[in-house]
Amino acid sequence: MNWFSPVNRTSAQRERFASPMAVAGMFLSFVLLLVVLYPEREILALLRTGELGSPVAMHYLRALAGIRPNDGALQLSYAEALVAAKRFSSALPVLDLAAAHLPPSQQRHCLELRLVILQGLLRETPANAPNRQVLEAYFSVTARQLAGSGSSLEDLRRYLGQARFAGAAEALSYLEGKVTPHGTANSRLDIPNLPSEETPESALAAGDYRKSAQLYFDAMASEPDQLQRRRLYLKGVRTLQAGNLVEEALAAADQYMGAIQVDRDTLIYLTRLALAANRPAKAQEYVKRALGEKTRAEGGNG
Repeated sequence: MNWFSPVNRTSAQRERFASPMAVAGMFLSFVLLLVVLYPEREILALLRTGELGSPVAMHYLRALAGIRPNDGALQLSYAEALVAAKRFSSALPVLDLAAAHLPPSQQRHCLELRLVILQGLLRETPANAPNRQVLEAYFSVTARQLAGSGSSLEDLRRYLGQARFAGAAEALSYLEGKVTPHGTANSRLDIPNLPSEETPESALAAGDYRKSAQLYFDAMASEPDQLQRRRLYLKGVRTLQAGNLVEEALAAADQYMGAIQVDRDTLIYLTRLALAANRPAKAQEYVKRALGEKTRAEGGNG
C-alpha cells in the first residue's frame, strides 16, 4: 500500500478567524444588547465591579459613551478614566462633549479637569512643536476662566503651580499677577500657617506632588473652619491624583477623612477615585455611605 497516496494524506486546512471589523461589530452588538436588556446604571455598576483601567473596561466605557453622547455624567466618567490613563489627547474631546451636557454646577470641575489635560499635553509637547503655541493659548484661556469665576487664593496658587509645571508662559505671567500683593485675589483667604517660601504650589511647581499634597493636609490641623478644612482635604487628595499617585491619594483620603464632615459630593468623588485605583470594594463602600448621606438628607427635608 502506498502510504503517501493522496487518499491517505490529511489535507491541511487553515483556520479562518473573524476579521477585526467583524469582531468590533460583534462587540458593539453585545453592548447594544446590554443597553436594551438592562438600564444604564446597572451596566455601569457591572463595569465598576472590574478594573476600570483595564482594556476591557475602557472598551465598554468607550462603547457606552458612543451610544449615549448626550449623557454628560457618562462622558465625564469616560474623560476622567482617560486622564487617569494619561491619554490626554483622547480625553480632551470627550470632556468637551461632557461639558456641553452638564449643568452649571459641574462646569468648574470640567474647567479644572481641562486644565489638567492641557498641562499633560504641554508636558508631552516639545517647545519647538508647531502646536505648542496653540496649546499654551488654550491653557491660558482656561486658566483665565477659572481665575475669573470666584477662585480663592489657594485655587489661584494651584493653577499657578500647574502653569509653571506645564511651561505655559502667558498663563504664568497672568496668574502671578493675580496672587501678588497687588493682585485682585489679595483679599481672599490664604492657606493658614504655612511659611511663605513653602507652599503647595511651590512644591507642585518643582514636580513634588507628594510634598504639595502633604502641605495641604498639614494645613488642615489648625484650620477651624469646617468648609475650608474640607477644601484643603480635597486639594491634597486631588494633587496626589494629578500626579498619577492614585493609590496614595486613596490612602490619604482614608487617613485624613476623620478631620472633615464628609458630604455626599465628597463621597461621590472618592468613589471615582477608588474606581481609578482599581479598588471596586472600596468604591462600593463609598457608594453605600453616599446613599446613606442621601437618605439622611431626604429624611431631614421631610
